[in-house]
Amino acid sequence: VLRSFLCPLSLASDPEQQQPMGDGWEGWPFGRNLYVAEIASMIQRVPGVKHVLDVELSTRPVVPSEERSPAEENSVPEEVLQPVEQKVVKIAPDTLLCSLQHEVVLVALDEDEGQDA
Repeated sequence: VLRSFLCPLSLASDPEQQQPMGDGWEGWPFGRNLYVAEIASMIQRVPGVKHVLDVELSTRPVVPSEERSPAEENSVPEEVLQPVEQKVVKIAPDTLLCSLQHEVVLVALDEDEGQDA
């Protein structure tokens, strides 16, 4: 589910995958903002995930003619990435959101942690 939200174009090659936003979803519209809560909601829909403790997003400008393929790209320098501060990625009306590299950190929590004996 998370992969299909982050990389919906990859669904075309896997008919078994369902659209993350429902069968009628026609893609991300121009100018639509992305809220951190939407990412957290999608992560919570992944089978086996019980809690989402934190979601951190970063953005950077994308110039298609200057982008490298994932095979060529080792990593983006940290100074290029801008952290999302207000829990929303604001998108200009004539701009389309795209998803590039992702880093997902999974943490196993002790089931008894935080419970009184």
